[in-house]
Amino acid sequence: MAVSLTQSPIPGSLLIRHAGDQVAFSLHPGTATAGGAFLRTNLRQVARHRAELIAAVEQGCPPPGLDWEDLPMAPDGTGGWSLTLPLPDVGSFEAKAYLLPDELSPPVWPGAEGNVRIKVEPAWTVAENSIYAAFPRLFRDNAGDVPEASLKPLDDAGYTVIPPSGTFRSVTARLDHIIRDMSFGIVLLLPPFPVPSTHARMGRYGSPFAALDFYNVDPSLAEFDGRTTPLQQFRELADGIHARGARLFIDIPINHTGWASQLQGHHPEWFVRNEDGTFHSPGAWGVVWADLVKLDYHHRALWREMAEVFLYWCRQGVDGFRCDAGYFIPQPVWRYITAKVRREFPDTVFLLEGLGGPIPVMLELLTEGGLNWAYSELFQNENRGAMDWYLPQAIAQSKCQGYQVNFAETHDNARLAATSPAWARLRTAVAALSSPAGSWGLTCGAEWFSTEQIRVHGATSLTEGAAENQTAAIASLQQLLKQPAFTAGATLQLVTSSSGSGVALRRISLDESQSLLILMNLETTHPTEVTWPAADFPSGALVAVPCGTPPASLGWGDGTGYARLAPGTVAVLAAAPLTHPPVPAIIVQQTAALAQQVAVWLKVPAGRRGPAATVLPGHPAAFCKALSGLPFAPVTVVTWPRDQRREVVWLPGDLLLLTAPEPFRYSVQAGGQPWAEGHSLPGAAGHFSLVPRPDDRTGSASVLLRLPGQRGTVPLVLPAALTDPSAAAAGPQIRDEPDLHLVLTNGTGAMAHLRAAWGTVRTQYDALLAANPHPDFPVDRRMVLTRCRAWLVRRGFSTEISALWTEQVRLVSGQTALWTFRLPCGDGHWIQLTATVHLTAGQDAVSVTFERAPGDEAGPVALILRPDVEDRGFHEKWHLPVDQVAVLEETLTIRPDRFSMPCQQGQLQVSVPGSSFVREPERLTVEHPVDASRGLGKYSDLFSPGYFTLPLTTASPVVLAAAFDRPGSLPALVAPAPADAASRHFTLLDAVRQFIVKRDDSLTVIAGYPWFLDWGRDTLICLRGIAAAGELAAVRDILKTFARYEQDGTLPNMIRGHDDSNRDTSDAPLWFFTSVADLLQREGHDGFLGETAGGRTVRQVLISLGRGYVRGTPNGIAMDAESGLIYSPSHFTWMDTNYPAGTPRQGYPVSIQALWFAALQLLSRIDEDPSWPLLAAQVQQSILTYFTRPGQPWLSDCLHGSAGQNARQCIADDHLRPNQLMAVTLGAVTDPVLCAGIIEACTELLIPGAIRTLADRPVAFPLPVERQGQLLNDPQHPFWPHYEGDEDTRRKPAYHNGTAWPWPMPMLAEAMLMLYGPAAKARAAGILASSLPLFQHFSLGSLEEVIDGGYPHTPRGCGSQAWSITEWVRVRQLLED
Repeated sequence: MAVSLTQSPIPGSLLIRHAGDQVAFSLHPGTATAGGAFLRTNLRQVARHRAELIAAVEQGCPPPGLDWEDLPMAPDGTGGWSLTLPLPDVGSFEAKAYLLPDELSPPVWPGAEGNVRIKVEPAWTVAENSIYAAFPRLFRDNAGDVPEASLKPLDDAGYTVIPPSGTFRSVTARLDHIIRDMSFGIVLLLPPFPVPSTHARMGRYGSPFAALDFYNVDPSLAEFDGRTTPLQQFRELADGIHARGARLFIDIPINHTGWASQLQGHHPEWFVRNEDGTFHSPGAWGVVWADLVKLDYHHRALWREMAEVFLYWCRQGVDGFRCDAGYFIPQPVWRYITAKVRREFPDTVFLLEGLGGPIPVMLELLTEGGLNWAYSELFQNENRGAMDWYLPQAIAQSKCQGYQVNFAETHDNARLAATSPAWARLRTAVAALSSPAGSWGLTCGAEWFSTEQIRVHGATSLTEGAAENQTAAIASLQQLLKQPAFTAGATLQLVTSSSGSGVALRRISLDESQSLLILMNLETTHPTEVTWPAADFPSGALVAVPCGTPPASLGWGDGTGYARLAPGTVAVLAAAPLTHPPVPAIIVQQTAALAQQVAVWLKVPAGRRGPAATVLPGHPAAFCKALSGLPFAPVTVVTWPRDQRREVVWLPGDLLLLTAPEPFRYSVQAGGQPWAEGHSLPGAAGHFSLVPRPDDRTGSASVLLRLPGQRGTVPLVLPAALTDPSAAAAGPQIRDEPDLHLVLTNGTGAMAHLRAAWGTVRTQYDALLAANPHPDFPVDRRMVLTRCRAWLVRRGFSTEISALWTEQVRLVSGQTALWTFRLPCGDGHWIQLTATVHLTAGQDAVSVTFERAPGDEAGPVALILRPDVEDRGFHEKWHLPVDQVAVLEETLTIRPDRFSMPCQQGQLQVSVPGSSFVREPERLTVEHPVDASRGLGKYSDLFSPGYFTLPLTTASPVVLAAAFDRPGSLPALVAPAPADAASRHFTLLDAVRQFIVKRDDSLTVIAGYPWFLDWGRDTLICLRGIAAAGELAAVRDILKTFARYEQDGTLPNMIRGHDDSNRDTSDAPLWFFTSVADLLQREGHDGFLGETAGGRTVRQVLISLGRGYVRGTPNGIAMDAESGLIYSPSHFTWMDTNYPAGTPRQGYPVSIQALWFAALQLLSRIDEDPSWPLLAAQVQQSILTYFTRPGQPWLSDCLHGSAGQNARQCIADDHLRPNQLMAVTLGAVTDPVLCAGIIEACTELLIPGAIRTLADRPVAFPLPVERQGQLLNDPQHPFWPHYEGDEDTRRKPAYHNGTAWPWPMPMLAEAMLMLYGPAAKARAAGILASSLPLFQHFSLGSLEEVIDGGYPHTPRGCGSQAWSITEWVRVRQLLED
């Protein structure tokens, strides 16, 4: 039996909606029917839809229709089905419902033909689309113009005479008049492109429609100021328009170009030619425009070129385009161009100038071609009969195909005021009050009653400032157009029942809450009476008289309303008093559209009900959290201007939440390509917008913000997927990054600190061999072999081995690095060469192995190696006077293939077996630019005794061996590079092991290379990461070493030799607890607690430490009995700069309390003393009591006070620092709301690979940094982002007050995982992954000590820092687990 189906909307319907709207579909059978209903549509696949349209042109791929999908409709309870879809995206879409009786039956479609076509317009076009057409050339003072008759002799003689022109800045100076005084929402510029000024120039100035270059502006429209380009002055105008809340349109005549245009010169084949081979000039109305050359759109390459033109101007700040004579351009061309533009700029409007063109073509371009609006012809329909004939057509077209924009006058027509000012007032009001969604316009000068018709080749007068004008009347009209009856969806209907010149037009708002009656007398010479059926407008009050005088009479009777209107007057009646909406319709619509887009971007399931769109402006982050269903807000926040000095890590899965105190426009670039453009919406605190994340792009990105009077860029980074870091660099990077270096270690304190650029030196710490003079533990290293310069020689052709010829350098292990070179050797020959540097384990010895790869045809070559040596401590410079060179030379012992040099603490031996050593002493002075930037010395000396030379063959490698022999010790043994070096790859375990070194019969951890030794705090912080790397035996060993040093509740912060007297640390003993707890958890039992260290068990040591803190330690650490919190003396935490004290944190630092709580938790488990759990609970409560402040959703960093003061007497600061993360990760704070506040606040500190030590924001609690009575910083804004310059006056104030540190950064990821669980894994991984580039820059395969907190975030300090690596490894393991 046939099924009769009824669909709503009716198939074949044409609908216009706006982004942010919804569209409801229903399908009803005539009788009860089995099966289900579906909606076949492409409404939800806009990106795919556009991609298919673009690919069809650019790749010749027929659209496969993959943008279509079948969406199930839900039963509506009446035997039918329904489905409501949001409309977040701009474009033209289709849909049709069908019934599927069962899976084996074919679909049953409604009987009506065609699909429902839904044209979704930008949200901002829902109302107030008024256009002011500005011709910049006319904005000038023409009072002193030379009469045309005086110029004629020069014209006749062939001279080019062009008077001064109005400029972009002339228009900019009048924007307040246009936008603020008259409330125009769009400024339309006639074509701004360069035009012919000599040949093919029409008229005095040349026609703006004869464009010579679509990618530039006419320089005559700019001021010659020597500072800006004409295009920059155009951008000034665009910024000025946007700053006032309006939009910029420009006219682009793409039907043609001017003669001799750039396009014609480069692609003459893209132009139409006449039969005689001449270029074809278009024309109209019997006139041929000889200065124009018509384009030929049979060439698809031209389509692509024109799409790029439109995109180019969008990127210059243009919001829409007047498409001059657009009906001459084939519909498929427009369909492609609009798709290409909207992929990047979806809110762009295309206004078709189709005057004089076929109406069917105009309608097709609006429905099929992607154009938005068209010029209406209302201005050409002046009397009552013409109005009755034309206006209903325009209303219907505006409702279904696209707004018909009512221009009161255009540049192509005579001025209205040339007839009379009254006529100009009338027609201006008619255009505005008859417009759909406030879509109307006028041309510059109309407000001043200009009478001289615009000649596009000339510069007619605007009569600016004329005493008689209609600026106030226009402003009044614009205010009226803000009413609901003038917004999108309003009903417009002619209801005139009388004859004569009067017109009655009824307007009803979409929600039918407002009804207005517009009464117009279209004649300016006589009054008229206008009537209307009372049923259409039964009553109302006069609310506006846009022009002329109020009606002489107004009333209702006998079923008719009537009014007597004076000549040329207009009156507006309202059925109810007018009210101004609290939020403009445009903002409401844009908010709804953004809310829908957010749902799409967050991949919210269709059935999930989220918060109302009205919630979004007040709480964007909370809106996204509620909509996503995640336990956190999936947003990465950029706050202007606070974040302008920070590269923001855009976390995976997050939207970008942009906030600023003022309205702004934004442009997001990602992966070197434009990604998103848009504007802000007003919010509860300033202005905001949201941007989707480009998940297919990684690396650098940026957002350009344009605010009133300013613009700025915030750098962004899109982390790649979290993988094992790379420890390799290619030649271009090596040549571009002179500070790129690597570290090799030997397990006993020696190192090689080498530049990736072979043979270069940039700091006093660079060395091929920096020996550790003591045989048992790390001490200050001795710099003995700085580098080995090398040359390849063939037939007298010499090539230095350098960065210029480097193909790659990579770490093979913690002891070995491999360089690959491709070297020219003359005669067109090249040689492939590797150099492997290997530091011998347990020995102060290094080998450099040079190997020539087989396969070249260069024949015999020689290798020259020239070692450069020193004899100094690694914190010193070496100054070798010229007169001491000979003295030093005499101390050398020379053999045929080796030499030795006595040093202060040993002997340097250098040999190259099989070589000949040529004695040729050389003294060099090298520059240390890195040290100079740190306030250290800039120069140091090197000494080279001579050079080694020997043949380089493919059969046997050349090995340079160097060793430092200590007095009384066996000679150091030099091991060659591992045979498998070329196949090995550096691992994270290698990175961790580089820092573990021998100390007596135990182990310790070097805090950082090149200059740190072993520190107590650093070592104990590192142990959890070392354990995560699997080195549990090393962890046990090191913990027992420190346990032996426990004394009165203290541990050493530094051990120099056997000196453990430096115990100035309140956190090292607490980190001992944390490391032990971590080890016990990993081992799964408490056996370690029973092991002995220094005659006590580890358990006893832990209890002794805890009791020491309770009773107070000799170095000033004390517990406040009232709160249970721990008092810490100045500079006793990891933020320990002193002299001057940059971050004293004297009092009760939050990190110490978190560590203390964790220690108490462990003591509660391992000791039977019942006071431990009570004390732990007290500390946990005290943290909540004392470290929270009203209105601050995160923890204070410190309760500042002096010795003897309890926590209650101290002052909580408002310094936003990352130390509070320890309160979350160590379990001291468990309240989910507070934990979330801490995480959100600390995310503000995040930069790629590190976390700032202090927020870039003013503080109420001052933090002065003083040295010798001199204030070094701003105590109220102590953020100091750059770590460079003199140590005491520049670097120390910055060290913990704005510089960023990699080591605490992983705790942010850890805190996210702890609080939010698996849902936060991608974000946490993104935080860690932001470090991956750091492993390849500055210190290869390692992480730095500090990074500048201010962009560009230059790495500083130690290039390889132990805790930076170990914490990264630890949290990486947490993610994997």
